[in-house]
Amino acid sequence: LEVSNGEVDRALQNASLAKDALVAYLEQHSSLFSDDQKVQFLRALLSVLVADGRFDETEHQALVEYTNAIGFD
Repeated sequence: LEVSNGEVDRALQNASLAKDALVAYLEQHSSLFSDDQKVQFLRALLSVLVADGRFDETEHQALVEYTNAIGFD
């Protein structure tokens, strides 16, 4: 499955869950996820973050925030 940058941008613009809300949700519910589910989430997140071929400080910070939110540190 290939997704263009435009499709990603449109999906993010139409997203109904803000980053802060997702982080809060993950923090509140992290104990409900198995380690395998957490790893799969982080793998999927990392693939999105590097989809453009770069991994800059903003993306690194997002990865750190989500990793902490799901209980991996």
